[in-house]
Amino acid sequence: MLENPEHPYFYCVGLKGISIGKKTVPASRILQRVNKRGDSGVVVDSGTTFKMLPAGFYNPVVAEFNRRVSRVHRRAREVEMKIGLSPCYYLNSATKVSVLKLHFVGVNSSVVLPRKNYFYEFLDSGDGLKKKGRVGFLMLMNGGDEFENGGGPWAILGNYQHQGFEVEN
Repeated sequence: MLENPEHPYFYCVGLKGISIGKKTVPASRILQRVNKRGDSGVVVDSGTTFKMLPAGFYNPVVAEFNRRVSRVHRRAREVEMKIGLSPCYYLNSATKVSVLKLHFVGVNSSVVLPRKNYFYEFLDSGDGLKKKGRVGFLMLMNGGDEFENGGGPWAILGNYQHQGFEVEN
């Protein structure tokens, strides 16, 4: 855990990158530490549902996840439009989804997330013309451009991602 001088009530961590399968997408330096202004690092927040990343990091993480998952599952763009979250996939009998691993600043501080902590599955009700089907989506949100949001912290580790983990400081 990192101390935040401007926001001492935040629990913060430094994030070095995220691996999707064997490919690691490096995080920007601003997510790896907390600066004097307290507008950097990643906030661990049980009040936020999903992980939120700045667009410059979110986009390559989602692109790599999509590159891997779309080999097995068709993208559910209709569902994305309906629920406002993406990427979504129609799940077939092969429920293979790439492994997601968070790499934190520090020695031996990587965590493989259980699938239920980053990939949410539900039954799509269809639209009356199409039958119901299983759909899953990556529980990751675009936090916008880090230079436009007027100061951070710019990333949040939401409650789904840290469920089932105990942390010692």
